[in-house]
Amino acid sequence: MIRSAGAQTLVFLGGLGIATAAFFAFAIVAARQLGPETFGRLQVVLDVLVLLSIVGKLGFDEAVSYEIPRITPDGSKSVRPLILHALVFSGLFSIALAAGVVGTGDFLERSVLPLPGIAGDLWMAWPLLPITTLLAVSTACLRGMGRSDLRTLTRDYLASVLLLGLLGYAYSGGLTVAEAYAVRVVPVGLVTIIAVALALRSRKEPVPFDSAARLRLHALAASTLVITIVNYVLQFSHRILGSNLVSSYELGNYGAAASLANLGVLFPTALANTIGPALAASIAAAREEDALQLYAAASRWLLRGTAALLGPLIALRHDAVWIFGEQYVLLPDLFAILAAGYLVSAALGLNTPMLMARNRQRAEVVVGLVCTAAFWGGAVVLSRFWGPAGLAAALAGAMAGANLLRLVLLGRDGRRGILTTDAMLIAGSIAAGLVVMEWIRRMPHLPHAAWIAAGAYVAVLGLAHLAGTLRRGIVEDLRVLFKH
Repeated sequence: MIRSAGAQTLVFLGGLGIATAAFFAFAIVAARQLGPETFGRLQVVLDVLVLLSIVGKLGFDEAVSYEIPRITPDGSKSVRPLILHALVFSGLFSIALAAGVVGTGDFLERSVLPLPGIAGDLWMAWPLLPITTLLAVSTACLRGMGRSDLRTLTRDYLASVLLLGLLGYAYSGGLTVAEAYAVRVVPVGLVTIIAVALALRSRKEPVPFDSAARLRLHALAASTLVITIVNYVLQFSHRILGSNLVSSYELGNYGAAASLANLGVLFPTALANTIGPALAASIAAAREEDALQLYAAASRWLLRGTAALLGPLIALRHDAVWIFGEQYVLLPDLFAILAAGYLVSAALGLNTPMLMARNRQRAEVVVGLVCTAAFWGGAVVLSRFWGPAGLAAALAGAMAGANLLRLVLLGRDGRRGILTTDAMLIAGSIAAGLVVMEWIRRMPHLPHAAWIAAGAYVAVLGLAHLAGTLRRGIVEDLRVLFKH
């Protein structure tokens, strides 16, 4: 059994990397086989279903992941009644939502999402809604029980292997739209069955789940539902908004760039899912200094990991066009804008889990509402001048602005995350690496300039971390992560 936050993060990060690679492969195959217009429509449909699954979860996924470690910080009791309650509520509601979206498909195509054929696509893809909802809630329960390793083995490793297998089979005969949706539905359905069984499996003495506990869980779920919806609208509904602001061709290019830039969520997602419950448990047990040390160490690793991943991709962004196809000529500039937003956000720290662990859900709601309004307004205005580049700039600015607001709201806690010598040295080395990288990439007549630039960026970061202060900082941060 894997217990420490550091070990859980490594397992989670590995699984998330495999899952991201699998979905990235799906995006590449679908983009090449279906073309920009159809691929853009498929991306919009998947975004709509993900948004509806967030509503269908009713906030129970995040609520249980924070409530379980508060109820039983040492994991000595069973929380099966709580888990069953969350699964039944969210499962029934998501089925009702799926029926509603299928029944209103024609209306959505005529009035909301003006993309020809989207009603038929919704009919083919609707099973994703209830099974995604149940998978999210059941794996969140595993995460709350300190078993992110089981969550990762099912939701990431197994689902990715199944998805890649089906994708290879479908690709061999030429991928159709129906097959593209089937490739997404079948693996998730099979893994959901396994995840639900693992979440409900327990022989320990159950914690009483009375009316007061139910009321507390529903109140937490309601607040986290609002937070999740707002964050989704801010981070992932840009393609839905873009379907009304840019052409189908531009939307397809933007979708491809966003698929590549989504690699930037690897470290934030892995750390938030594993560090969040550990922070909640430390604060519930009155271990305040431990919580602050964990938050600071996780924030620094967030910046290190995101920079190490996105920096080389920025240098190689023009080479990414051949992966998706020659039609995706707008991809390099759009990706650079989105990647810049992820980097700035990472530099501001792992702030959402700290706010949630301190029961400051209202602050997170305010941040999300303010930045979502700024994103929608900025997207509408900037896209009129710069098309999809304006849409990308609005999203990048809103992501960075949201994390800056969270940092301000954390106050003294937030300063423990980024206003340290180590954090500033890491940020400085990243900035220096980006400058050197772009200078080399723009050298005329230099063979393989992009690859040399990417290597130079990695070398700058590596040399900086071999220096005394950052070298000692890495060791100390690892000690903190693996201590909890």
